Amino acid sequence: MSEMRVLRIGKISSINYEKGTARVTYEDRDGSTTIELPFLAWEYWMPKIEDRVVTGHFTNGTTGAVILGPLWHDDNRPIEGAEGIYRKEYENEQGAAYERYSERDKSLKIVAGGVTLTLQGGTLTVSGSMSVSGNLAVSGDLTVGGKATVAGAVAAASASTTGDMTAGGISAKSHTHTAPYGETTGPH
Repeated sequence: MSEMRVLRIGKISSINYEKGTARVTYEDRDGSTTIELPFLAWEYWMPKIEDRVVTGHFTNGTTGAVILGPLWHDDNRPIEGAEGIYRKEYENEQGAAYERYSERDKSLKIVAGGVTLTLQGGTLTVSGSMSVSGNLAVSGDLTVGGKATVAGAVAAASASTTGDMTAGGISAKSHTHTAPYGETTGPH
């Protein structure tokens, strides 16, 4: 038992996604591979084959162990290591899809699929395209910096635009009216 270390570093060699287990190979033990080990987990996130992980082995003489999780090393550094930052990556490619919370400015950013949502100071900012299927209720101001297409009804105390508004195919900027005696008014 004296040769057995309780904590070890190894590499993931195979993954059983349905069971939430993996086999770990230890290079310092002549490439020996474990049985399928469970992850110490409270959320579902599986590493990739060859990712380095820390395992905790039980000292009771059994082959039981648990994968504690990945570790930071020369090939795997935090993309944004700083005090007061919580960042969770959803892909192995850092920055592709993630959540980031900053204690300093109390902001939450969610990035995925080319869209960025930022919550800060009571404001939600969307960078990229946004589609709402259902109701969108805004109790403050709603500012749209690009094109807005609404497939249903719009109810607002007031609405303004620096561009054009179209409803039912009629332009608010370039529509005309026919006056009672047949003359046409110019665009408004």
